[in-house]
Amino acid sequence: MATTLSDQELQRQLGDPRANLRHPLARPVVWAVLICLLSFIGWAAWAHIAVVTHGEGRVIPVSRIQSIQSLEGGIIEDLKVREGDIVDKDQLLVQLSGTRFRSAYQETQNQVQALRAAIARLQAEVLEQDSITFPESVDAQSSLAQSERELFHARREKLREATESLDHEIQMAQRRLNLIQPLVKRKAVSEMEALQL
Repeated sequence: MATTLSDQELQRQLGDPRANLRHPLARPVVWAVLICLLSFIGWAAWAHIAVVTHGEGRVIPVSRIQSIQSLEGGIIEDLKVREGDIVDKDQLLVQLSGTRFRSAYQETQNQVQALRAAIARLQAEVLEQDSITFPESVDAQSSLAQSERELFHARREKLREATESLDHEIQMAQRRLNLIQPLVKRKAVSEMEALQL
Protein backbone atom coordinates (compact mmCIF):
# COMPACT_ATOMS: atom_id res chain seq x y z
CA MET A 1 0.00 0.00 0.00
CA ALA A 2 1.35 3.24 -0.99
CA THR A 3 0.73 6.19 1.27
CA THR A 4 0.54 9.63 -0.11
CA LEU A 5 2.37 12.34 1.70
CA SER A 6 1.81 16.01 1.41
CA ASP A 7 4.62 18.19 0.17
CA GLN A 8 5.26 19.58 3.66
CA GLU A 9 5.45 16.14 5.30
CA LEU A 10 7.76 14.88 2.55
CA GLN A 11 10.07 17.89 2.97
CA ARG A 12 10.10 17.39 6.79
CA GLN A 13 11.03 13.71 6.46
CA LEU A 14 13.81 14.55 4.00
CA GLY A 15 15.27 17.05 6.51
CA ASP A 16 14.45 20.35 4.87
CA PRO A 17 15.17 23.04 7.55
CA ARG A 18 12.39 25.30 6.29
CA ALA A 19 9.83 22.52 6.73
CA ASN A 20 10.95 21.86 10.33
CA LEU A 21 10.08 25.42 11.27
CA ARG A 22 6.44 24.78 10.46
CA HIS A 23 5.41 22.30 13.13
CA PRO A 24 1.66 21.57 13.37
CA LEU A 25 1.56 22.58 17.08
CA ALA A 26 3.62 25.76 16.70
CA ARG A 27 0.69 28.11 16.05
CA PRO A 28 -1.58 26.90 18.87
CA VAL A 29 1.29 27.13 21.40
CA VAL A 30 2.17 30.66 20.31
CA TRP A 31 -1.51 31.70 20.58
CA ALA A 32 -1.80 30.14 24.07
CA VAL A 33 1.30 31.96 25.34
CA LEU A 34 0.07 35.23 23.86
CA ILE A 35 -3.37 34.88 25.49
CA CYS A 36 -1.79 34.12 28.91
CA LEU A 37 0.51 37.12 28.65
CA LEU A 38 -2.32 39.47 27.68
CA SER A 39 -4.50 38.09 30.51
CA PHE A 40 -1.78 38.78 33.08
CA ILE A 41 -1.23 42.32 31.80
CA GLY A 42 -5.01 42.96 31.89
CA TRP A 43 -5.29 41.62 35.46
CA ALA A 44 -2.33 43.78 36.61
CA ALA A 45 -3.97 46.89 35.08
CA TRP A 46 -7.49 46.43 36.51
CA ALA A 47 -6.90 44.49 39.76
CA HIS A 48 -6.99 46.44 43.01
CA ILE A 49 -4.67 45.46 45.90
CA ALA A 50 -6.49 45.89 49.19
CA VAL A 51 -3.60 45.92 51.69
CA VAL A 52 -0.05 47.18 51.33
CA THR A 53 2.38 46.55 54.17
CA HIS A 54 5.82 47.89 54.78
CA GLY A 55 8.30 46.36 57.17
CA GLU A 56 11.90 46.46 58.16
CA GLY A 57 14.05 43.40 58.23
CA ARG A 58 17.60 42.30 58.62
CA VAL A 59 19.28 39.59 56.60
CA ILE A 60 21.74 37.47 58.56
CA PRO A 61 23.56 34.96 56.41
CA VAL A 62 24.09 31.67 58.21
CA SER A 63 27.58 31.10 56.81
CA ARG A 64 28.96 34.32 58.35
CA ILE A 65 27.67 33.87 61.92
CA GLN A 66 30.55 33.19 64.28
CA SER A 67 30.50 32.18 67.91
CA ILE A 68 32.70 34.29 70.12
CA GLN A 69 34.26 32.40 72.97
CA SER A 70 37.36 32.38 75.08
CA LEU A 71 40.29 30.30 73.93
CA GLU A 72 41.05 29.38 77.52
CA GLY A 73 38.08 28.87 79.78
CA GLY A 74 38.20 29.37 83.50
CA ILE A 75 36.36 30.29 86.64
CA ILE A 76 35.45 33.97 86.95
CA GLU A 77 36.95 35.37 90.12
CA ASP A 78 35.81 38.97 89.67
CA LEU A 79 33.62 40.71 87.10
CA LYS A 80 34.91 44.28 86.72
CA VAL A 81 32.09 45.75 84.57
CA ARG A 82 28.30 45.62 84.51
CA GLU A 83 25.81 45.73 81.67
CA GLY A 84 25.56 49.22 80.21
CA ASP A 85 28.99 50.38 81.48
CA ILE A 86 31.18 52.30 79.06
CA VAL A 87 34.58 50.67 78.79
CA ASP A 88 37.93 51.99 77.63
CA LYS A 89 40.51 50.32 75.48
CA ASP A 90 42.71 47.88 77.47
CA GLN A 91 40.39 48.08 80.50
CA LEU A 92 40.26 44.92 82.59
CA LEU A 93 36.78 43.42 82.21
CA VAL A 94 36.99 40.03 83.91
CA GLN A 95 39.48 38.44 86.26
CA LEU A 96 39.76 34.67 86.01
CA SER A 97 40.85 32.39 88.83
CA GLY A 98 44.50 31.42 88.36
CA THR A 99 44.26 27.99 90.02
CA ARG A 100 43.84 26.05 86.80
CA PHE A 101 46.61 27.93 85.03
CA ARG A 102 49.02 27.56 87.97
CA SER A 103 48.39 23.81 88.14
CA ALA A 104 48.96 23.45 84.37
CA TYR A 105 52.18 25.46 84.68
CA GLN A 106 53.39 23.31 87.59
CA GLU A 107 52.59 20.13 85.67
CA THR A 108 54.60 21.36 82.70
CA GLN A 109 57.51 22.28 84.99
CA ASN A 110 57.46 18.76 86.45
CA GLN A 111 57.56 17.27 82.95
CA VAL A 112 60.53 19.49 82.08
CA GLN A 113 62.40 18.32 85.19
CA ALA A 114 61.63 14.67 84.39
CA LEU A 115 62.93 15.11 80.85
CA ARG A 116 66.12 16.83 82.05
CA ALA A 117 66.78 13.97 84.48
CA ALA A 118 66.14 11.39 81.74
CA ILE A 119 68.52 13.24 79.39
CA ALA A 120 71.24 13.21 82.07
CA ARG A 121 70.73 9.44 82.57
CA LEU A 122 70.83 8.71 78.83
CA GLN A 123 74.00 10.78 78.40
CA ALA A 124 75.64 8.81 81.22
CA GLU A 125 74.63 5.55 79.53
CA VAL A 126 75.88 6.58 76.10
CA LEU A 127 79.19 7.91 77.44
CA GLU A 128 79.54 4.79 79.65
CA GLN A 129 79.98 6.86 82.80
CA ASP A 130 79.89 5.28 86.26
CA SER A 131 77.30 7.73 87.61
CA ILE A 132 74.80 10.32 86.44
CA THR A 133 75.68 14.00 86.56
CA PHE A 134 72.40 15.89 86.91
CA PRO A 135 72.10 19.53 85.79
CA GLU A 136 71.73 22.22 88.46
CA SER A 137 68.01 22.58 87.76
CA VAL A 138 67.39 18.98 88.92
CA ASP A 139 67.70 18.29 92.65
CA ALA A 140 70.10 15.33 92.97
CA GLN A 141 68.37 14.20 96.18
CA SER A 142 64.83 14.21 94.76
CA SER A 143 62.76 11.09 94.18
CA LEU A 144 62.97 11.81 90.43
CA ALA A 145 66.78 11.71 90.52
CA GLN A 146 66.69 8.56 92.68
CA SER A 147 64.38 6.75 90.22
CA GLU A 148 66.66 7.73 87.31
CA ARG A 149 69.68 6.37 89.25
CA GLU A 150 67.87 3.08 89.89
CA LEU A 151 66.95 2.82 86.21
CA PHE A 152 70.55 3.65 85.25
CA HIS A 153 71.95 0.86 87.47
CA ALA A 154 69.29 -1.64 86.32
CA ARG A 155 70.05 -0.97 82.66
CA ARG A 156 73.79 -1.09 83.32
CA GLU A 157 73.36 -4.49 85.02
CA LYS A 158 71.20 -5.78 82.17
CA LEU A 159 73.84 -4.68 79.64
CA ARG A 160 76.58 -6.37 81.67
CA GLU A 161 74.60 -9.63 81.84
CA ALA A 162 73.86 -9.54 78.10
CA THR A 163 77.57 -8.93 77.36
CA GLU A 164 78.62 -11.81 79.63
CA SER A 165 76.07 -14.10 77.98
CA LEU A 166 77.34 -13.22 74.50
CA ASP A 167 80.97 -13.71 75.60
CA HIS A 168 80.07 -17.13 77.02
CA GLU A 169 78.33 -18.12 73.75
CA ILE A 170 81.38 -16.99 71.75
CA GLN A 171 83.67 -19.06 74.01
CA MET A 172 81.45 -22.14 73.61
CA ALA A 173 81.34 -21.71 69.82
CA GLN A 174 85.13 -21.31 69.74
CA ARG A 175 85.59 -24.51 71.78
CA ARG A 176 83.25 -26.43 69.46
CA LEU A 177 85.11 -25.09 66.46
CA ASN A 178 88.44 -26.16 67.97
CA LEU A 179 87.03 -29.68 68.43
CA ILE A 180 85.58 -29.92 64.90
CA GLN A 181 88.52 -28.42 62.94
CA PRO A 182 90.74 -31.52 63.28
CA LEU A 183 87.80 -33.67 62.16
CA VAL A 184 87.27 -31.41 59.14
CA LYS A 185 90.95 -31.75 58.19
CA ARG A 186 90.62 -35.56 58.27
CA LYS A 187 87.33 -35.21 56.34
CA ALA A 188 85.43 -37.01 59.08
CA VAL A 189 83.03 -34.04 59.34
CA SER A 190 81.84 -31.78 56.55
CA GLU A 191 82.92 -28.13 56.41
CA MET A 192 79.26 -27.12 56.66
CA GLU A 193 79.14 -28.23 60.28
CA ALA A 194 82.16 -26.07 61.05
CA LEU A 195 80.56 -23.10 59.30
CA GLN A 196 77.33 -23.53 61.27
CA LEU A 197 79.22 -22.89 64.48
